[in-house]
Amino acid sequence: MSEKVTKIVILGTGRQAQLLYFGLELSEEPFDILGVYGEKEKNDVVFGLPVKGLDEITGLAGVEFDILFYCMETNEALQDMLGKAFGACRIRSWDGISEFLTGDQKDQWLNKLRSVSEEEPGYALSLGEVLGKAGYREEGYLYDLLAAALCQDQERIAAAQKADAVDTDSLDCNLLQKLLEAMVRRLIAAERYDSTFAFLGYLMFQPNKFLFAKILDRWVRYYYILLEIAICERNRGSVHTVMKEWTDWREFEMSLRQFKFAFRRIWFGFESEAQQLLVRLADRYQVSADFLAVLCKGAVHEDYAAAVMNRSAELFRDAGRTETASGLSHYATLFERMHPSGKLCMSGENQYHALKVVDIDAERDGVDCYAADQEHEIACILCANDEDYVKEMILYLKRQNMPEGYHLGMYIVRGAKSMTAGYELARKSIPAEIKIYMHQDTFIFDEEYLKNLIETLRSADYAMLGLAGTKKLPGSAIWGESDPDDMRFCLYQDFTLQVLEAVTDASAVSSQELSDMFTDEECQEVESIDGVLMATREDVPWREDLFKGFHFYDISQCMEYRRRGYRVGIFENGGCAGVLHEVNVSKNEAYERLYEEARRRFLQEYHEQT
Repeated sequence: MSEKVTKIVILGTGRQAQLLYFGLELSEEPFDILGVYGEKEKNDVVFGLPVKGLDEITGLAGVEFDILFYCMETNEALQDMLGKAFGACRIRSWDGISEFLTGDQKDQWLNKLRSVSEEEPGYALSLGEVLGKAGYREEGYLYDLLAAALCQDQERIAAAQKADAVDTDSLDCNLLQKLLEAMVRRLIAAERYDSTFAFLGYLMFQPNKFLFAKILDRWVRYYYILLEIAICERNRGSVHTVMKEWTDWREFEMSLRQFKFAFRRIWFGFESEAQQLLVRLADRYQVSADFLAVLCKGAVHEDYAAAVMNRSAELFRDAGRTETASGLSHYATLFERMHPSGKLCMSGENQYHALKVVDIDAERDGVDCYAADQEHEIACILCANDEDYVKEMILYLKRQNMPEGYHLGMYIVRGAKSMTAGYELARKSIPAEIKIYMHQDTFIFDEEYLKNLIETLRSADYAMLGLAGTKKLPGSAIWGESDPDDMRFCLYQDFTLQVLEAVTDASAVSSQELSDMFTDEECQEVESIDGVLMATREDVPWREDLFKGFHFYDISQCMEYRRRGYRVGIFENGGCAGVLHEVNVSKNEAYERLYEEARRRFLQEYHEQT
């Protein structure tokens, strides 16, 4: 520690001055603050010293001081004047205090700044500057985003501009994910639910492709849901404390899935006994009406949310759970006001049909032939690693009506090393007339869907039909980046926070365009379809020699069909979505690497076709 007493002058009385003072308090270097200059009213006191007006700075001309810390928003003219008057070497930025701190003291200072910035977001922008200069670029970027989300007016604009200017390609995405989760956990532990909810909402809903594509993994959405529940519980005075029940988002993910299943059984018109799952789950987890309402909002399409909540209220009322029923009715009324044109729950015949379920062990050597029990068998094939999804999928398939003379079989490939390997094993093992390859998290709720799909596939000039795809692949080979006019959909997509209906709007085009678009009554020809559902009436080998993982297997198969002169199309189902698909993707370094490897392999193999 130096014996010399450093004489300091502080220019500024705001947030940057406060952050500077935190560092001065930690420093073991002896110092003496000679004066504080700022825009405070006379007789104001900061850091125990009276504040002098900015017009009194000229009085420093006869004062001996070592450093003037500049703690104000940048004013180049003023800084230039101070430098000329007192010597540029004596004018320091407020964050220059780090030069007075040892390594441990600097860490303590940064931790103090983190705590203050998370408690009062106005400090976050200044902290972002400090962290960036100190080499903590990823963390600095996060605090810029925090400031952009929670600050007001000019500070919000400045923070957003600063965050947008960051070269995100140079950031470590894996580290950024870890830092973000740690920050969110700290905010939640401090019970700053409203600000954390606003912060996560800003991250998810701003048009930032970098965040969406690289950083915002599913845990962000789960915390967002938990926070919304906590805020609703607090506002209604509920005693249930959801944030203390689910401290680990992974545990919440498993329960959320079951509640989604329950709400969708109500939405899609399952019989009353199947709908009782919701009451059983609520009893098991002892959840509030607020919890149920928030989950319902995310599990079903907004047009049906009020109806599902009202039906849920009936179930709880019949079970003697009047408080829960009353709470759900309250939220249903709110949704009815927000969506006055809401729809009733769907209805169903609920006639359960025979379904043959066969497990295929991909780890065994050789291929067994699973002979069809009937002359015309429709084989639904999936590669599965999650028993919850498989059981729920079976429930939906049992409700499917089949064309006369046809029978449905479900073939579950377990332990597949890749999607192509699993599908190819099933293709060679199953002599079914029509094979439908599906994701395990895909639910066919329209009881006539498979019947209509099969009849269309048999009568139309298509060898393979799907429910989402594009007329023209872009140069990247990522079909989701196609021109919007080329993309075709007919399904519900569950994005955790909201279920969206994706149905091609044929009414937006002219009659001539419709004539060109619809070459068959129920189909549109496309270049590629998504692997959510791929129904085939011609057997074409899957390219397991090329694709060893779970990416680009579907687009590749479309290219293989078209190489053989077959047509690929989208099944429109009369313009009504009959399928719901959950989007379950974890964004991490391994996922990105494997996806990019598959994309490059696809381009090398099929560049002439695309």
